[in-house]
Amino acid sequence: NSMAEFARVTKDPTAVKQLAEAASLASNVTTLTAEQSAKALDLSMIVFKKDASEAMSIIDKFNEVQNQFRIDAEGLIDSISRVGPAAQVAAVSIDQINGMTTAMSSASGITGSQTGNALNFGA
Repeated sequence: NSMAEFARVTKDPTAVKQLAEAASLASNVTTLTAEQSAKALDLSMIVFKKDASEAMSIIDKFNEVQNQFRIDAEGLIDSISRVGPAAQVAAVSIDQINGMTTAMSSASGITGSQTGNALNFGA
């Protein structure tokens, strides 16, 4: 249950509702399951210092990239999970990570997690 997942992150009922709605939408418009969507939002909010009011925008970013390029939302999240700490320290944005991941994956055919490892190594 995504609401239970978010209730562990925040006690603000409005934030929990916003996050649960975004996770539900993500499971409908991306390749992510509801559980993956909840974890993706948690991860993205921590790494990129976003709050619950920006959850829909995060999902929009993943959806737009997967609709336009040869990578899915799961690959983007895999990359973020690998390079997240380095990205956080370097103040790299979610758009920049999505762009680098997409370019590398599309050009070479490597997975999101492999791209994240490569980006992390280069950081």
